[in-house]
Amino acid sequence: AITTYNVAAIFVTSLLESVWRSILENFRPIAVWGTDLVLFYLVTAGTFGEEWTSSSYLELGGLVVLLAGTATYNGSLKWPGF
Repeated sequence: AITTYNVAAIFVTSLLESVWRSILENFRPIAVWGTDLVLFYLVTAGTFGEEWTSSSYLELGGLVVLLAGTATYNGSLKWPGF
């Protein structure tokens, strides 16, 4: 799985730019967490995956900060006064 991931990353870098690879790297934790939630609630009926807990709000907030930081860095998100 890791080899496939690294080969795909090299392929993305060769087709696009390394900036796009960095942007796509930020979606990995979101995809993993989302997959865990879907597995827990929709696929395995609570036997596998990750349950939503009170600290999941903190994790969601961290992912929002991660995406906002990436969008700010690449110029997609403009903040007033900056």
